[in-house]
Amino acid sequence: MNRIELKKRLPYLYLLVFLGLSFLIIFLAFAPADQSTAQSGTIVNLILAVFRWFDYVPDANALDTISLLVRKLIGHFGLFMVDGVFGYLTFKGFVTSKRSWLPVLLASGTMLLLASAAELAQLVASGRAGLLSDVILNMAGAMIGVSLMYWIIYRKEARTT
Repeated sequence: MNRIELKKRLPYLYLLVFLGLSFLIIFLAFAPADQSTAQSGTIVNLILAVFRWFDYVPDANALDTISLLVRKLIGHFGLFMVDGVFGYLTFKGFVTSKRSWLPVLLASGTMLLLASAAELAQLVASGRAGLLSDVILNMAGAMIGVSLMYWIIYRKEARTT
């Protein structure tokens, strides 16, 4: 496959990853509280294994903080940041406008809808609550992902012209 064929196919790959992550986010948002806690607990246990390797055993307060950080930084911020990257790449690949801000606007709007939908889904999940602060955290991650990709592509295009 030559470079031109690859360039034509990449937006479809970005779209698949973007949609896959978006569906994963919504799927995880509908999970009951005990299932969501167990999923976060798996990552926390990996972190604790690393701590034990350094002979550090956190107390209950530190364990609660680690759990909170895993849920918020990985489950909200991180996942939305990665999805924001692929959202931007998707819109950048399919939108043929000279306006460089249009893919940013479309990706940001889509990510806002996704962040809101994920928190609304938690309102119907057993033992969970949708929070405005989580929508804001989701959007912060998404906007960093979108902005990062915009900046990287803008710089690359500026060097080639």
